[in-house]
Amino acid sequence: MVLCYDGIARVANRNADLLIDDQVRRLVLTKHLVTAGLGHLGHKQSKQNGCNPKVGYDLLKQACKIDPTKWHARRWMRLAACVIGSGTVPIFRELFRQHYKKTRFLPLSIDSRRAS
Repeated sequence: MVLCYDGIARVANRNADLLIDDQVRRLVLTKHLVTAGLGHLGHKQSKQNGCNPKVGYDLLKQACKIDPTKWHARRWMRLAACVIGSGTVPIFRELFRQHYKKTRFLPLSIDSRRAS
């Protein structure tokens, strides 16, 4: 599922110019990038699942550049940087996994004030 969401984030990023409304574009891209980033951080890295904490951090960093306030992009990016830098990803893996599951099912039509 993580690789699937990673693919969704990449496709959304490549086709962002198709979304005319800038606010909607930021909402869609940030949600998918944050969710994919959390998925990479929330699952143990293996050849089969393709998860990689550094890829997760990069996706969160992209989301933060688009809109740091949406989907808690800035908070997740900072936490990811700390845990990767300190080598404590396994300790925080369950936290990332829980929020990955939550963001995956949050609708994109959610009021942007509640999403941030």
